[in-house]
This record gives sequence, structure tokens and C-alpha cells, in this order.
Amino acid sequence: ELLLPRPDPPPPPPMSLSPPAWPAHYRPIAHEPFGDGGQATLDTLARYVEADQPVVLTGADIVDVERWSDNAKVEALLGDKAVLVKRARGRRFRYWANDDPGARTAPGGGGGGGGGGGGAFGFEPPTEEASLSFGEFLAEAERLAAGDSAERLYLQETMSGHPELAEEFRSWNWPFLLQNSNRHRWGLPDSNELFIGMQGAETDAHYDERHNLFFQATLPRHLLDTS
Repeated sequence: ELLLPRPDPPPPPPMSLSPPAWPAHYRPIAHEPFGDGGQATLDTLARYVEADQPVVLTGADIVDVERWSDNAKVEALLGDKAVLVKRARGRRFRYWANDDPGARTAPGGGGGGGGGGGGAFGFEPPTEEASLSFGEFLAEAERLAAGDSAERLYLQETMSGHPELAEEFRSWNWPFLLQNSNRHRWGLPDSNELFIGMQGAETDAHYDERHNLFFQATLPRHLLDTS
């Protein structure tokens, strides 16, 4: 009997970058002009907050989005400091807990004992994490895109740990942010995150424990609110 080696599995098909096709009964998120950021803007935002509905404020000057839309300027801001970069085998970045290695033990792999370890799920983490400089992140993203790879990268970095951004923070429109937070008793806006994904990157539906103000710097960002 002649045994032939199994051929390598075909590579995953290139990811489609076409915009998502929303069902017909979905409603677009409302858009309102930011205006001068004064009392009228705060009142407009309050109407949506009190109704627990999202809203897009267009033309806002809270953050200089032009600076953040320029990769060279962002690289100059962050320098060589490491940022958290996630890598997925496809377009979807799924959340998973990384605090119990025993629960990820493959069948027959041991890991018994107390405390909930010793699971036998054969779990394979859907993403990998690495610490890269912003320049390294850009270079790897360009390499993947040029090679038509199905892999995608997603940068998710807490900005409060970057003292080199002190001057950038001072340039933000803090009066508007603080007045809005005080009005709705959200507490201090002390958690600031930077999200940069390759084109087509997608995070699954999830629940955030705090209200969010997103500042979109470049390219479309499709948001789905299920409330």
C-alpha cells in the first residue's frame, strides 16, 4: 500500500474589507453638530444620555484628531515606548480571560487541583498579545496587509501610563469633559485608551462598565449598539 503525505491545508481566504451589511430594521446612530461646545451642546448630549441612547457629535474640538490621524505624528508622540498589540488569525478580536491557565489545559493534560483549575477544554486562545513600539506595530501591520494575510492587529493601550503624552493631555478640551461628567455623575474621566486597528478589525459585542466618549481620528468605525 502506497501512503502519500497529507497535503498542507490551504491558507485561509483573504478577509473581505467590504463594509458590513446591516439588516434593514437597524437604525443609524443619530448625528448632532458639536457647535461651540457650550451649554447647548451639553444639553444635546444630555438628551441622549438620559434616554440611554448613543449619539455622534460631529465637528468636535475636544481632541486634535488631525494630529492622531497622522501616523508619523503619533509615532513622534509615543516614541519607542511599548504599547499592547493583539494579533488575531482573522478579523474578529474575541475577549478571553487569561487569569486561570489551568482552565485552558488540553484533554489529558493534567492540571488537577483546587481553585477551579484542571479544565479539559482544549481551549486555543483566539488572540496573542505582544509589547511593540508604535513603529513596530505599523511595520508589522503593513507587512500583513501587503502579503494579503488573514491575520489582523489591534493596538489597545492605556494612555495614562505615558508621561510623554502630558503635553497632549493638556491640549484637550477638559472643561467640556468635566462639565459633562459632573452633570451625569460619571466621576472623573481618568481612563483614557488608544485603539488602533488594521482595516477590517472587529471586536465582538460586549458590555462596558463605564460610559464612553469615543474620538474617531481616521477611517470609518462601525459601531453597533444593542440597547
